[in-house]
Amino acid sequence: MKDEINFVLDEKLNELNSEIENVLYSLKEPLAGERIYILNKFTKELIKAHIKKSGRTIKKHQSQEAFILTTNEEEFLPPEFDFPDQETEAFEIPTFPIEPTRNLSEESLSVQPRDFQIQKIIEEPKKEIIKPIEKPKPLEITEEHVPLITSQVTGEEMASATVKGMFYIVNESKLEKSEITMLNSLKPLVEKKQNLFQDKEKFTKIMNKLAKKNKIASNELSPSKLRYFLIKHLVNFGLIDPILHDPKVTKITCDGPNLKIKVQRDNTELISNLEYINAKQLSDFVNYLAEKSSQKIKEETTTLDIEFESFRIHITVGTEGLPSKYILEKTI
Repeated sequence: MKDEINFVLDEKLNELNSEIENVLYSLKEPLAGERIYILNKFTKELIKAHIKKSGRTIKKHQSQEAFILTTNEEEFLPPEFDFPDQETEAFEIPTFPIEPTRNLSEESLSVQPRDFQIQKIIEEPKKEIIKPIEKPKPLEITEEHVPLITSQVTGEEMASATVKGMFYIVNESKLEKSEITMLNSLKPLVEKKQNLFQDKEKFTKIMNKLAKKNKIASNELSPSKLRYFLIKHLVNFGLIDPILHDPKVTKITCDGPNLKIKVQRDNTELISNLEYINAKQLSDFVNYLAEKSSQKIKEETTTLDIEFESFRIHITVGTEGLPSKYILEKTI
């Protein structure tokens, strides 16, 4: 009887110890049941996916709540599942290839250009470095002063030329309004008696007499200046007369009125500042040259060649619509 009582006590004590151990393990591993539940659910989902793919059927049972399978930490008992019949193909958890880990420190870094980068390098050649363009130095244009006509009485420079670049500029003393009036008054007298230019005292007396008549102060007039312009237009070659006093000028070309007269000097063609203002002025000069050479210009005359002193002149006589022109060359 005593032995039976001890056996019952031992059995109850073992059950109590077992419950205590379960409580202690639950306190120590509170998530053990949750992990088992997650594993159970994951496994079932894999089986469902396999069955759905293979077309098999499986009985569904209500999932059990998570529970503690054992109190021994080293022992694990999986929960029971409803597997398919033996005819069902065995389910295998799919495996995925795992690439071996690479030691990047042992690999050399090499960057390869992409296709579009290579194409861009081929299409776009290297740009040449453009050197800055040096500004050209300004041309140094020389300027030459050429004295042409100087008064023998006063030493005053009546006419000169400035040669600068491609231009030949004739400079003359400027005429005042009173001087122009005196030139127009003296012209008729000098045309009849050109020997007045040789007699300077007589020329001065006539000038003073005409100045008084035109109410011009004689002390404002220069006899040398008036004599220069009268000789230029009445005796010599008029507009181009100053140029002919330049020993380096060998040729003078006039292509018509309102066109600058060209000068050839030291084998270089220069453009002067002189021109005939209209066709009549040029025609009058051509007729003057013909008279000077004792030639006459007729209606049928188209060209005229004149030679006198040290000049040879070729004239193209103007017609209706076509003005005259000439070329004057020095023969010496």
